[in-house]
Amino acid sequence: MPLPDPEALVRAMADAMRGKIAPDAGLVGIFTGGAWVAERLHRALEEAGHASELLLLEGAPHAFQIDWRGDANQRANRAMDEFLTRVM
Repeated sequence: MPLPDPEALVRAMADAMRGKIAPDAGLVGIFTGGAWVAERLHRALEEAGHASELLLLEGAPHAFQIDWRGDANQRANRAMDEFLTRVM
């Protein structure tokens, strides 16, 4: 069984999102698995006229606990706050 084409899947997701999200909706990608999808969706949506923001976070699985600790997590938390301020 052949594997699906990830680029075709991202294009299909972008097509499905058009008209269903705000033109300036922001996207968040996490480098532990979702950053490449967010980058490609962002590019596809921009090509379709969306002026979206993109935030890419570096994070380890333990970084997303409710009680964030450590400098890296504080930087990620500040980045998320700044991102949300821009898109809201």
